[in-house]
Amino acid sequence: SGYNYKPYITSIEILPELGPFMAIAGKVINDVPGGNGNGQMDYAEDILLTMSLTNIGVEAGYGITSILSSTSPYIEITGDSASFGDLAVGDTVVVTDAYAFSVANNLPNMSLVPFTLTSTDQDGNEWVSNFMMPGHSAKLIFTGFSIDDAAGNNNGKLDAGETANISLSVKNTGSSEAYQVITQLVANNGYVTVNSDPLNYGDIAPGTTTTMSFNVTAAGDTPVGYIADFTVEALGNFELSMTDGFYTIIGQIPVLIVNMANVASADSMMICLQMLQVGGEVQDTLPSSLEIYTSVFVLLGSFPNNHVLTEDEGNILVTFLQNGGRVYMEGGDTWSADTLTALHPMFFIKGTEDGMDDLGTIVGDESNFLAGYSFEYNGFNSSVDHIVPYPGGKVLMSNVSPEYNTAISYENDIYKTVGAVFQFDGMTNQEGSTKEGMMAKILEFFGVSFTWTELDESAALNMGVVAYPNPFNDQVTFKLNLDEKSPVTLDVFDLTGRVVYSSGQKVMNPGPQKLVWNVQDTPPGIYTYRIKAGNTLITNKLVRVN
Repeated sequence: SGYNYKPYITSIEILPELGPFMAIAGKVINDVPGGNGNGQMDYAEDILLTMSLTNIGVEAGYGITSILSSTSPYIEITGDSASFGDLAVGDTVVVTDAYAFSVANNLPNMSLVPFTLTSTDQDGNEWVSNFMMPGHSAKLIFTGFSIDDAAGNNNGKLDAGETANISLSVKNTGSSEAYQVITQLVANNGYVTVNSDPLNYGDIAPGTTTTMSFNVTAAGDTPVGYIADFTVEALGNFELSMTDGFYTIIGQIPVLIVNMANVASADSMMICLQMLQVGGEVQDTLPSSLEIYTSVFVLLGSFPNNHVLTEDEGNILVTFLQNGGRVYMEGGDTWSADTLTALHPMFFIKGTEDGMDDLGTIVGDESNFLAGYSFEYNGFNSSVDHIVPYPGGKVLMSNVSPEYNTAISYENDIYKTVGAVFQFDGMTNQEGSTKEGMMAKILEFFGVSFTWTELDESAALNMGVVAYPNPFNDQVTFKLNLDEKSPVTLDVFDLTGRVVYSSGQKVMNPGPQKLVWNVQDTPPGIYTYRIKAGNTLITNKLVRVN
């Protein structure tokens, strides 16, 4: 014991001064005839339980009989009674395979299953012993995929008109073996065909992963940057099942976000991209090759939490632009305070001074593609550079008071750029001016196609779509109101675009309806949900907290 120490807590038996007293001395699981023979209580097993009783009292016990019971919904006792005969003081009697019970297929992995052993003697004395035994089950999860397109252009991606192999990895994170696992890949889109039948992954031992390849073909008319959704379904013996999903982008990846300064703009941008149904990736370092990306968004942050672009990083982006790339780059110090690289002149931006902490209302220039946009800035605001365009560059956005430029665009026949001094996540949505709209305009300037599901906000309003509570903990409910009988699907994505939940398609009747997501193995964070009801598609943000 001691200050701030938790004392040891346990149960102790109070022994009587007179009479016998029966207690459990030991137990052994026999799952050889009805299970896998590993001596533990596994799902879907028929178990024989050997029991040892000892007399720890002060007198002999005669005609001892013991009854086994359990309150667990996962246990069915099929042989509950055993006779232990007479026990002298200190004697222990072992009855082999004394009891029998069946374990349910859906036994939760590593759950503690309660049992009670009630012993009586010929004189009517009764002793009750409670004990727990751990339950073991298999649990399948989808851990990832990879693409082998060696028969195509061998760039590690699925391109339009290409046939490739997608390898799917399934892991057993449970503590019991998964038997005869059959895995199926389903393409939830009109452009990709899965050529392989379901594959037999066989038995998967606890803690191990099995990977097999499915052959797929992308149609020749698949749009560049198309997000192809897939479902992974795995079934094992004894009703074991798993359903998960993923997506891959056909052709060039539309957007790469390089979060060099670990700023919040990356999350904010990914939410916008998902609302616009644009594929994107986030990395914290700049890849040496950018050829698989259409556009790159570089986040450098602001002093003192900024990243100073190196000459090597600048040269990688120069090569990307010279080959027809598009680059958005934001940084509060990169245009004036920091050392310039070979990349900076390609933005046609001149840094005039290392400014102050005075970003306030930021508006779009009336002569450029963000005309009419106005935001109150609520982001990182320190030593913000002042910038002006060189001839050829165009003012895109400006701070109202004090007045200075905050973003400049440039384009020629080969490449396009947007350079900014603010952080994207600091833009506070106003009526008619949202970050999603701003991102859509930038993508349009870059030539990246998108579908803005929130442009028609009346659709969500008319359907009465509400997610509550939001933020949420373990459960979130989606309320909607249907005008007519419709097929409805709910999908939830994380910030990488991975499907973390799908309700599957359900046909719902007109009137008020609800969908519920009971969260299990999904960590706290920001997610996007997408509800498709008939021909209406609605997307919005979810936040899960601890």
